[in-house]
Amino acid sequence: MTGKITVKRGSGNVFADLGFDNPEEEKLKAQLVREIRDILKRRRLTQAKAAELLGLRQPDVSTLLEPPRLRPRAGRTWTSRRACRSRFPDPARPAG
Repeated sequence: MTGKITVKRGSGNVFADLGFDNPEEEKLKAQLVREIRDILKRRRLTQAKAAELLGLRQPDVSTLLEPPRLRPRAGRTWTSRRACRSRFPDPARPAG
């Protein structure tokens, strides 16, 4: 690879950088989930006990604790993919 790579400093909000519709809301949700995960880990709670304390069902706690998916949710699929491709083009794929 002999091409020059341009690097752009991020805004501090990855959701804004990737073109999400409500980046501040997404960032806040991610921070909240991370804090909940940390508390549950620190207290060594099972998912069942955490669900009881949070007023949720165990499967909902499981969903909350699983790592985020790389695929965007249904409504954002093409917008996010387009945003990613325009900001981070695949060098192996021809432009256009």
